[in-house]
Amino acid sequence: MPGAVYRTFAVRVWCGSKEEPDARIIQQPDHVAPQARSERKETALWVQVWGSTPGETNPGEPERVTYSPDLFVRKDASGEPVNLLDQIKDRQGGDAVLYQVGAILAELIFPKAVRSNFLASRRKVKDVGERLRLRLVLQVPELKSLPWEYLYLPPKEEICDPSGFLALDQDISIVRHEDIGGEEPSTPHGGKYRLVAAFAGPDGQPKLNLEGDREAIAAALEAISKNSKGVIVSTAWGGQGTREELERLLKGPCDVFHFSGHGYFWEGEGSLLLVGADRKSEKYEGSKLAQLLGDAKVKVAILEACESAERGDNPYGGVAAALVLKGLAAVVASQYRLRDKNAVAIAKAIYPRLLSGETIDHCIFQARKSIFQQSALGDRDWGALVLYLRGDQGVVFPQQETEDRKVSAPCIEAPPLQMPLIGRADQLEQLAAQVKPGVNLFLHGNFGVGKTSLAAQLFNQVSTSAPIERGRIWHRLGKTTPERAIESLARLFPGRKVSEADGLAAKTEAFKALLASFPGLLIGLDEVSDQTIGRAVLDATNGCAVMMNGTAPLKLNGVQDVKVKPLSAEAARELFLSLCQVSAADLNKADLILVDKICKRMGRLPLGIRLAASKCAEGDSYKTLWLRLETAPETISNDEVQVLFKANYDELASLPCAQRLLVRIASFPALEASFAALQAGEKIKEFFPAKDKLISLGLLDAIGPDRLSQHPLLAEHGNPALDREQVASERRYAEQWLEKYARDNRKNHPMLEKEQDNLLGLLDDFVQSEEPGHLDRVIATLRNLFDFLRIRGLWSEAFERIDACLSSEQYLSDENRGWAFLHRAILHTLLARYDDALSDLVRAAQRFECDGDSVNLGRALYRRGVVHVLKGDLMLADQDLRDGIAHMSFDPLLAGADLAGAFARQGAVLAQQGRRTEAQEAYRRSLRLAEQIGDDEEQTRAHLGRGAMNQATDPAQALADFDQARRLAEKTGDQIQRASILHLIGCQHYYSEHYEKAQACFADAMRLFQQFGYQNGIAKCLVAFGNLALAERRYDEARRNYEQAIELNTSLKQAGAAAYATYQLAVVAQRDGRLDDAERGYDECQKYAHAEKDRVLEAAVAAQRAKLMLQRDKPQAAALLARKASDLAKALDDKLTQITASSALAVVLGTLKQEGAQEAMAAAATARATIKGVEGELQSLSDAKTTTEISDRIFNSELPAPSSPDRIPDRIIANEIPDRVMHDLTYDDSDDDGGGLI
Repeated sequence: MPGAVYRTFAVRVWCGSKEEPDARIIQQPDHVAPQARSERKETALWVQVWGSTPGETNPGEPERVTYSPDLFVRKDASGEPVNLLDQIKDRQGGDAVLYQVGAILAELIFPKAVRSNFLASRRKVKDVGERLRLRLVLQVPELKSLPWEYLYLPPKEEICDPSGFLALDQDISIVRHEDIGGEEPSTPHGGKYRLVAAFAGPDGQPKLNLEGDREAIAAALEAISKNSKGVIVSTAWGGQGTREELERLLKGPCDVFHFSGHGYFWEGEGSLLLVGADRKSEKYEGSKLAQLLGDAKVKVAILEACESAERGDNPYGGVAAALVLKGLAAVVASQYRLRDKNAVAIAKAIYPRLLSGETIDHCIFQARKSIFQQSALGDRDWGALVLYLRGDQGVVFPQQETEDRKVSAPCIEAPPLQMPLIGRADQLEQLAAQVKPGVNLFLHGNFGVGKTSLAAQLFNQVSTSAPIERGRIWHRLGKTTPERAIESLARLFPGRKVSEADGLAAKTEAFKALLASFPGLLIGLDEVSDQTIGRAVLDATNGCAVMMNGTAPLKLNGVQDVKVKPLSAEAARELFLSLCQVSAADLNKADLILVDKICKRMGRLPLGIRLAASKCAEGDSYKTLWLRLETAPETISNDEVQVLFKANYDELASLPCAQRLLVRIASFPALEASFAALQAGEKIKEFFPAKDKLISLGLLDAIGPDRLSQHPLLAEHGNPALDREQVASERRYAEQWLEKYARDNRKNHPMLEKEQDNLLGLLDDFVQSEEPGHLDRVIATLRNLFDFLRIRGLWSEAFERIDACLSSEQYLSDENRGWAFLHRAILHTLLARYDDALSDLVRAAQRFECDGDSVNLGRALYRRGVVHVLKGDLMLADQDLRDGIAHMSFDPLLAGADLAGAFARQGAVLAQQGRRTEAQEAYRRSLRLAEQIGDDEEQTRAHLGRGAMNQATDPAQALADFDQARRLAEKTGDQIQRASILHLIGCQHYYSEHYEKAQACFADAMRLFQQFGYQNGIAKCLVAFGNLALAERRYDEARRNYEQAIELNTSLKQAGAAAYATYQLAVVAQRDGRLDDAERGYDECQKYAHAEKDRVLEAAVAAQRAKLMLQRDKPQAAALLARKASDLAKALDDKLTQITASSALAVVLGTLKQEGAQEAMAAAATARATIKGVEGELQSLSDAKTTTEISDRIFNSELPAPSSPDRIPDRIIANEIPDRVMHDLTYDDSDDDGGGLI
């Protein structure tokens, strides 16, 4: 059922105390014989609904159950003990054994209150056409080997009815939950996937029908290609079953991994059995497979084990956990051996549905159903499949939205309450009555007052009692920016339009458009930090029912601020006693007075009361607790927060891992970190109980599936209570971890973005440090972060930290000093501060020359050449680029991307000087080197430059280059390069006279350039807008744009760009009849073109002056200029310049009644035909009418771009002379469209 919505019902089982799981692992080795297992003692367990449910919002108190392996032991007819689990595994006992085991499992997982809640939830979702996902959170490893997929609840008290097996109910999905943290994996869109299928049948193992499996998969994929529009699956088939083959198949990215073969389980670790030497079995551990699949970015793994004599309790149990830990979205594994025919049925049932956008829950049900239909109940293979699923969406491969497909809104519940919500009933009722679409509530109050608990309870109550038409979302924002807040919300929905939108305004509009499909959506946002975040979210979620919470009121129009106050004295006492599990009737008057004093001292804040009650629950008397708190101030303040912290820190003395975790997370600059950072060196069995303990005490918050944060007040005021040596040790650990993280991920920008706040904070800590070598540590870390900060437009963040180091440059090593000057110059260049950039580059070159560092000296000269290009000093640029290339060529691989970039910049200069053959060779060298070193950014730059050069000569090749640049650019996030591609596509639309589309592209480019403050790009767009106005005879508008471009380029000291804009302004003056103004403009352009050997501009000026001479009645001068323009254009082999020059020559010769006029006009027409002949290819790049559509068509995902401001060679264009002018070959000022520069 495509689009089926699954609501989650989670059940948690643990051992130890009622409040928290025991850190001990009570594990029974799976290889122990049944007789030994039956001798195990009973184990007391706790079972509780975990989180909110569709049926009831209150999870209820934990219920106690008793587990023993003897539960599954029965006596046979002869009186001998028989293990029911072994009978299922061995296919013995038939239906009766399945019913018995299923009922026992139900008694364990569904004690009275949990069962009641489950049945109510089951009814609730069925009534509204939804389904239920039963998520098993088993925190006792002993229980993980039990076959929960055979859970049996008899319908209507009837027995022996197959419909009572939950796994056979299409409205129920049973999911195993591995509490291993990890970020919820992203899901790909677009319908293009890669599947790797491996098959292994080593000798000495029972023979498998592997060919049947392969045929079934192939048939399933063929069905996809026929029936699923837009879904393309490429398949890599294995045949040898060796380790080497597996590694080869998984070298590249992969979406789905399928394995058919044998599994092996021994001493807690699962393995695959591959084909080794002499075709014998080779054990391949789950941990190795996890690394392989993780590196290949696999989303789903499906592991099939066919029936054999080799038996193990759970051949893939350990493997599945390892794969989920590595980050896979879902794992389907076999807990028992499968019959060949049933293994084949799995592939046929799962793949066509999974890859066509259905939930994996529904896919698994269809596989179970297929097995059940062909083998009946007694063949237990229908329950052998186990689904491990991360996240709550279920759709692992969502398809792109189409007009005929409505996407279901996510249903994400608020987290479970950590303690009873007491004293809030009236306020809760009042708020619930106000919640409706268009109403926005903001709950605010002090830390510890219980605002999050109140908001979560309100959210859950409203979502289950009121008809929420299109779904509900609970989401924690925390420390973020307005753009990231909207992006994080949008990631909960399918589609990428919001992430692809640029800037807050665009993201807001994209998210509004997305939410338009979900009227009445309920959105709950936890930890909204300030007004800017709140305003941005409200603007984007207009029409939804939004409830938020935070510390201070928002004070925004359209938002009702609701203050959450401390509890009343009566409610505070009730909460305290409830947490201590005593009643007021059990206490004498003196104790009740002490309880009231304790609550008052805690400010009657729920968090403080919980902390105090936890001490009493551990054995402290009320008097002892009062003595500990008596010195605390009367009102909540920073000092009292420290008291609370100290009390809980002392409480953690018995959990050293929790103490270390608390100190460690406070050592990270952003006061938050991932599990990967926090867990290093800790045992998993200790880490997760410690994490849960700290969350339950309110000292840490879970901010996503793999990340924890510490409240800022605790970090600020609690640290003085900590052991100083431990604090210093953990601070060193955090610094070293972040340094290594930056080093390991220097080219993985999405990974760096996850730790961006921590990494920038680390740089600031190093800058402010007084330790020896602290500034060198700043530079060492910046070396790893610089490209990320540059490409993401975080120029000021990089500049400020490099500038801080150079302000004390005497403390830097010589090597780092040179690096800092060079890279500050790059940032000066991006910010259009060219004189400052040149000054820094001189210092850098001097430093490198003193050190005899030829490659870095070449880099400095190359960057100096870039600045000269931008300033329009082509001769100086040419010399610097040549010198830079010569120095870097001593070690091309070391120079790498910079040498490739220098060749590309050299190509741009040579093209502008009309030296096309040399330019082509420079671009070829750039591409060859960039491809050799695998640098996508420099490849993109070279394709863009070559494409810009070929626009006027070989438009088809230009479009091919632009398309290749777009494809490469999708791999980065450089928005400036994206804007450059938009600008060039707009130019091509302009040449093809598709002015509306050109306008849209230029507008998008301008928006991006303005967003990043990239002045060079803004100036280009001003000229482009002027050209559009000129082509449509809107001369005043054209003049304004050109004047603004000249002013901006002059302020940037970009003489070349200013000259080109001046040329355009002169064309407008010529059209207006202001011939003196036009001639002065052409004179300025001619001087620049002659000095810099800019043949393109020189030809254009000559052509326009030829027409101007005709207007001044100087035909002989006009003829000389027209022939000069024509000769220059022919030498350039530039079709756009040839149009301008040839049309001018035709007009002049026609006026003079000289031969050659028709030939000149034919040459212009031929050149124009070449330019307009690419119309079909251009349409394939962008065939939309609106700005948004054009952006979406051109860019399939976030596009990237150049690292430094390279100047795309401007082109000369001219509109076609109207037919009547072409026929009589006379000059008519009103009809001549002149030339234009892009």
